Amino acid sequence: MECATRSSFHEEPKRFKGCVNWEIEAQKSREIMSKKRKRKKNSHGELEELSEMVEFLFKNGLLAWKEEDYEMVEKIFSRILEYEPQNAAAWNIKGLALAYLKECEKALSCYERVLEIDPDNAEAWHNKGVILQYSGNYDEALSCYEKALTIDPRHAKAWFGKGTLLEVLEKYAEALFCFDKVLEIDPGNAEAWYNKGASLECLGNPEEAVTCLGKAVEINPDNAEAWYFKGLALGELEKHKESPTCFDKALEIDPYDAEKWHSKGVTLEYLGNYTEALTCFEKALTIDPGDPYAWLNKGIVLGGLGKHEESLFCFDKAVKIDPDNALAWYNKGITLECLGKHEEAVTCFGKAAEIDPSLEM
Repeated sequence: MECATRSSFHEEPKRFKGCVNWEIEAQKSREIMSKKRKRKKNSHGELEELSEMVEFLFKNGLLAWKEEDYEMVEKIFSRILEYEPQNAAAWNIKGLALAYLKECEKALSCYERVLEIDPDNAEAWHNKGVILQYSGNYDEALSCYEKALTIDPRHAKAWFGKGTLLEVLEKYAEALFCFDKVLEIDPGNAEAWYNKGASLECLGNPEEAVTCLGKAVEINPDNAEAWYFKGLALGELEKHKESPTCFDKALEIDPYDAEKWHSKGVTLEYLGNYTEALTCFEKALTIDPGDPYAWLNKGIVLGGLGKHEESLFCFDKAVKIDPDNALAWYNKGITLECLGKHEEAVTCFGKAAEIDPSLEM
């Protein structure tokens, strides 16, 4: 099984996501700022309230956050920083807003400003790591997560971020250690259960993966990827009759993912349900017409239904998209044999053998 990975913070790449709960981060920053903004000393050592303007801006900034108006959040906290340029919490919230707006360089500058003011701020090291990971700077991101964990060894999100990065690097055993750490700290973390299950599946341990993914969907039934990966793991355990239910759950939540339709189709094909499998492959190809394996599998089920001319069309599409797809050439050869085109079939078998000499003819 090919294991694609999902990075944190953003929906691309595909499977490992959700590294940061930005709303919780904002709430923590608000608490820090609330303590700092109550009072400050004047030149005579007396205490005085911070300006009503900052109070007003802060409240409106949080209101904008709740409404998910991140452009307004960024503007408001920029204004606050005009009054209090050393306010690390305000820099942090501004950075969070910019991260949501995918303004990575600007967000990174905000976290660097936090760390100039407060070098032992584990949250800022973590947030900087997330932005660097999202930007593809994996070595620097890993250093940031490790710095956060040096400061706070029980920083669950830093363990989680480190784990997702190790998954992207296909270091699944090391990632597994990180997710176990998260679950020691926060046993109800659905994303950690999901990512642990995904890592176990990629390590070839589908039985434990099913257990972890089951825990993930028990905590959060709306995690489409957890349902999807559970379906894959059940397939690895040859529990093919149970897999389609998981794929159906995933597709209820995320009906526009070609990969999920394709995987459901493959399972139904294995079970001999060619008609429903065909529907799945057609759905997958409507979403992603450039997938050679969806064309390949559509061709196979059409052949199983005795529709050899239509099947041949699918294999032609598959080899046009991916000329080095040995299975597509092989199945094209079989179809040509069925149509009585023996010489063309021999050419296709030869092409398949040239690409993959281990392929049994």
